[in-house]
Amino acid sequence: MNEKTPKVTVIVPCYNHGEYLEESVGSLLEQTFQDFKIYVINDGSTSPQTIEILEKFNKPKTTILHKKNGHLSSARNYGIARTDSEYICTLDADDMFDKNFLKEAVEVLDNQPEIGVVTSFQQDFGVSRALGDPGGGDVRNFLADNACLASSMYRRLCWVQANGYDENMKQGYEDWNFWVGVTKNKWKVHVLQHGHLKYRVKEVSMVTESNKIRPELCKRIAQNHIEVYKEHVADIVYSKELKIFNLKQEIEQLKQQLKEAQS
Repeated sequence: MNEKTPKVTVIVPCYNHGEYLEESVGSLLEQTFQDFKIYVINDGSTSPQTIEILEKFNKPKTTILHKKNGHLSSARNYGIARTDSEYICTLDADDMFDKNFLKEAVEVLDNQPEIGVVTSFQQDFGVSRALGDPGGGDVRNFLADNACLASSMYRRLCWVQANGYDENMKQGYEDWNFWVGVTKNKWKVHVLQHGHLKYRVKEVSMVTESNKIRPELCKRIAQNHIEVYKEHVADIVYSKELKIFNLKQEIEQLKQQLKEAQS
C-alpha cells in the first residue's frame, strides 16, 4: 500500500550546519499540526562534523536527501520536486519554528484561496533580539524590498507557476526573487502576527554578505521579472523616493538634536 502523502512537506537545506539540526528538526517535531514530513537536503556538505551528524541522524518523519552542492535554490528545488504535498514549508537548518506555525499557516491556506504564501513575524536570537514584521502583501510590496521571510509556507502550485527557485542566484536574495515570481501570478502573502520564526543572527552570515552586493542582486531580480517591473515603475519610484525622503527627515532631526545638545 502506498504511503499517504502528507498535507505539508518541510524542506530543510543543510550545508555545513549539522550542529543546528537537532534544534531545527526538533522544533518541527514539536508542532501542534502533525500531518507533515521533513526532507533535510544535504547540499554537498564538506564539514566532517555535519557529514557525521547527517549519517547518524534518525528522527521521526525525517528523510535525509543527498546532492552535490548547488546552494539554497538548488537544494529547495531538489526537495520540492520529490514531493506531491499540497503545501510546502521551507526552514533553514540553523533556524526554528514556534510550535504553532504549521497549524496556523495551514488554516490560512485552507480558508483563504487568494493567499499563496503564509509567513510570520521574525524573532531574532543570537547577536540580535529584534522582532521584525516582513510586511507581506501583493507584488507591489515586493518590487523595492523583500516582504516575506525565506522560511515560510506556500502552495506547491505557487512553486510550479514560478518555475521554482532561480538556481543561478547563488549569492543570495534567491527567496526575494522567488516571492516576486509568486506574487506576480496574483497570489498574496499573509503575515501571522507572531514571532513564529526563531531566526539565528550571527556577526557574519550569507545575509550579511549578500547585503554587501544588494544593488547587483536587486538588478538581477528586476531583470528576471522585467515585465512586472515595467508595469509598476511608478510604484517603485514612489517607494524609493519615500525612503530617501524619510531618511533625510531623520538626518535633519538628528542634526537638530545634536545642535540642541551642544548649545
